Amino acid sequence: MNSMERGRRMKILIVEDDDIKRNRISGFLKQAYPSAEIEENASYQSGLGSVLNSKFDMIILDMTMPIFDVSPEEDGGRPQPYAGRKILQQMKRRNINASVIIVTQFDIFGDEKNTKTLFELNKELTQEFQGLYKGSVFYHASQDRWQDELKLLIGRNV
Repeated sequence: MNSMERGRRMKILIVEDDDIKRNRISGFLKQAYPSAEIEENASYQSGLGSVLNSKFDMIILDMTMPIFDVSPEEDGGRPQPYAGRKILQQMKRRNINASVIIVTQFDIFGDEKNTKTLFELNKELTQEFQGLYKGSVFYHASQDRWQDELKLLIGRNV
């Protein structure tokens, strides 16, 4: 029995630095799960803060994001190619249980020395974070297939 069937509102965290992508994901989730409570963050630091201070049923993570929220005074720092993985590592270390799905618009990650395809990364995350990591969705701004894939993963895991 999932949280929606128990009559409790599903609580979802979205950690995504791209405003347009975050708004599309949030809008889709609000439409698909109208009773869900949705919180949004735009960087590794703010996302990790939410993960550590609140309990979520589902966490939608970007993989590559800046360290800090971008603002007129702050450029966010250098984008971190594996920031989503670092959040998963902190969750595992602190025994924080929530279902995590990566939604990304990249199919290659890392830098010259440490490049991985989305397929390779998905395989690693599945092995390293059993019980937390539920899968990845490739986001494409001009297509809606990602919505079906995300809804399927959420339905299987909450």
